[in-house]
Amino acid sequence: MSKCRSLLMTPKPFDDESLAGYILRLTEANFYEKISDIYLLSNLWEILKGRSKNGNLLNPLNDNMQKLSELINCSLDDLVELTFASNDTNSPFFQYRNQPIPRQAIHTTKTKICPKCLAETAYYRKAWDLVPVSACLKHQTILIDRCPKCGMELSWSRSKVLECLCGQLLSEIPSKDITIMESPISILFSKSSKKYLGQMHQNPLINLNLFDLFEVLVFFSWFLSKNEKWKLRNKYIGKSLSNQEIHQLFSNVYKIFSNWPINFIKFVDDIQESALKLEDDSSIENSFGYFYTALYKHLDTENTKFIIDEFDEYLANRWDGGYIAILRKASSKSLNKKYLSASDVWKLYGIPVETVKKYVNKGIFKGFIKKRGNTSLILVEKISVEKYKQRIEDTFSTKETSKFLDVFDRRLHELRKYEFIKAIRGPKIDGYHSYRYSKESVYELLEEILKKVPSNALYLNKNNLITFRIALKIAGNLKSGLGQLVKGILENDIKPMRLGKGEGLNQLGFLRDEVRNYFLKLSTEEDNKYATIREMVKITGVKRENIADWMKKGFLVYEVGETNEFKSTKQEFKRFLKTYVPLSVVAKQLNTNSKSLYQKLLNNNIVALSGPRVDGGNQYLYLKEEIDNYIVQVEGTELTIRKMYNLVNNDNYFDPIKQEY
Repeated sequence: MSKCRSLLMTPKPFDDESLAGYILRLTEANFYEKISDIYLLSNLWEILKGRSKNGNLLNPLNDNMQKLSELINCSLDDLVELTFASNDTNSPFFQYRNQPIPRQAIHTTKTKICPKCLAETAYYRKAWDLVPVSACLKHQTILIDRCPKCGMELSWSRSKVLECLCGQLLSEIPSKDITIMESPISILFSKSSKKYLGQMHQNPLINLNLFDLFEVLVFFSWFLSKNEKWKLRNKYIGKSLSNQEIHQLFSNVYKIFSNWPINFIKFVDDIQESALKLEDDSSIENSFGYFYTALYKHLDTENTKFIIDEFDEYLANRWDGGYIAILRKASSKSLNKKYLSASDVWKLYGIPVETVKKYVNKGIFKGFIKKRGNTSLILVEKISVEKYKQRIEDTFSTKETSKFLDVFDRRLHELRKYEFIKAIRGPKIDGYHSYRYSKESVYELLEEILKKVPSNALYLNKNNLITFRIALKIAGNLKSGLGQLVKGILENDIKPMRLGKGEGLNQLGFLRDEVRNYFLKLSTEEDNKYATIREMVKITGVKRENIADWMKKGFLVYEVGETNEFKSTKQEFKRFLKTYVPLSVVAKQLNTNSKSLYQKLLNNNIVALSGPRVDGGNQYLYLKEEIDNYIVQVEGTELTIRKMYNLVNNDNYFDPIKQEY
C-alpha cells in the first residue's frame, strides 16, 4: 500500500489544541474551501457523518486514521492528544485530563471561542469544546458560542479560523468580563485547577472526578431550570442551552454545594415547596416530585452517594413525614423519619405487615392506609410504634400474670372484664394469639388489695377463716367469680386477711360468713335482674341453641356473666316476648304442625325474620303483632302472651331458686 502524500502546509499542532480546530487551521492554511475536504481525503467523512461532523469525536485508537496521519504529517500518538479519545479501547466514554467524561460533556454541533485568545494566537483550545468550560480563566471572560452579527452558532462548517461565515472577525467580538471565582466549574475542568482549590474549600464538588462532576451538574441544572428544551435522561444540555445559560446554571449548582450541606438543605426546601402536590397525598413523591426518584436513578454511585446520604438526613430530621416507597439506599440515619411503611415496621420491629394494618385500623398505631391500585400503602407514625413497643416490653404474658397473682390462667379474663388489669395485646385487641398484660396494672392491683388487709389481721380469730381458693368456689356456686371477689375487696365489702403463706392472691384469707353473705346478696340481685338461657328455655319451650342464636343475631340483647353464661335482663326478655314469637309456640297453641303453619303464613304474606330458609337459623321467628293479626282474622281466636307462655302477668313471673352454702 503506497503512502499518502501529505498536505503542502502542515504546521505543528499546539499542545492544548483540539483536533477539529487543527483541521480547520489546516483547511485555511492549504486554501481548501471546506473543512470537510480534508476529512474526505482521509476517508473519514462517512464516519464523521454519524458523529455530528465533529472531528473531536474521532478516536485514533479505534478509527482508521492512518491516512489522516500521513496527510497532515502528524503521528497517531499526537492525534490522540488532540482528541477526547479514551486510552481504553473498550470504554464507551471519552477522556479529558486522563479522566473519563461522557459524550454529552463535549460539544458536537457547535464550538466556543475566547476572542482575546484568538487575537493572541489563532488556534482553537481543546477545553473550549467541553460543555462545562464556559469561561476563559486566562482573560476572565465568558466564552462566545454565537456570532453577534449573523446570530448563528459558531460551528466547524467553515474554512477560516478567525472568521464566521458571515465575515465577522471572531477575534474582535466583545466578551463579558468575570472574576476567576465566578467560574468555579471552568476551574474544576481546567488543567490549572489546583492553584485555585484553596479558595474553593467546603465544597464537595472539588473531590469528584470529571465524569461524576458532569452528572451532578446536569442533574441539578435540570431542577434549577426545568427547561423543556432538553431531557434529564439524555443530558445533552450543550445542544439546547447557550453557553451563557450553562455558565449561570453550573455556577448556581456550585453554590448549592458551597457551605455544605446548608445550601443543599435550602435547595431541597425549595424543591419541596415548589412541587405540585396532590391533596391528601403524603407520599414522598408528592412532596418532592420527580427529584426523589431521579436522585436515586442518576446519582446512585459511590462518589455521589454523599448527596443521597444528606437527602436521607433531610428526610430523617426535617421532612414532616409521608410514605417512602422506594428508598433503596437510605442510610441508618433515615430510621428517625416521622412515618414508616409497613415493611419498615417489619424490618425494624418484627411486627408483620398484616398486624400493622390491623393495628392502624384499630387505632393502636397512628397512621392511615391508602389504596394505590391493587396494593395498599400503610403509613405509621414511628413514635406510635415505639410507644407500643415500650408498652409491650412492660407487659406480662398470660402465664407470667397468672403466676404473679397465683391464679389460674382462665381466671384472668374476669379481672380483665372489670378492668382491674389492663390487656395490651390479645385475640380481641390485635388478633395476637394470647393476652399480654400491663405490668404496672398487675402490680397496682395486688398492691391495692394488700392495702385492704387490716394491720391486726394476723391476730384475729382464724377459726372462721377460709382460703382464697375456697372463697372462689363459693363465688362460683353462686354464679359469680374472681372479678366480683376482687371488686368486693376493693369496695370494702369483703375484708382480706394475710395468711402468712402463699403468693399473690393466694396469700389471702377471708371470713367465711362475710364471703357467703356477700355473694348471696349478689345472687339475689342477679336473679331479680337477669334471666338465664335455662330460664328462657323453660318459659318459651324452645331449645337452648335457638335462644343463643337469636341473641347473636340481635333479636335479644344479652350479656356474658361471670362464668361466661349468656343472660338477658328480665326487662329485655319481656320486650322480646312482646315483640317476637317462635313458630313452634304458635303451632302448639293452634294444635297444628309447624310445616303447614309456615306455609299458611307465607300464603298470607307473613314472612319470618329468622329461620332455616331466611338466615340458616334452626327455628322460625316472627313479629308477634303479625301473628296476632293472623290468628284473629284467620283462626278466629286470640292468644295473649299469658296464654301463649302461661306467664303470670306481673314483674315477678320468675321464681329463682337459691342454693345455700
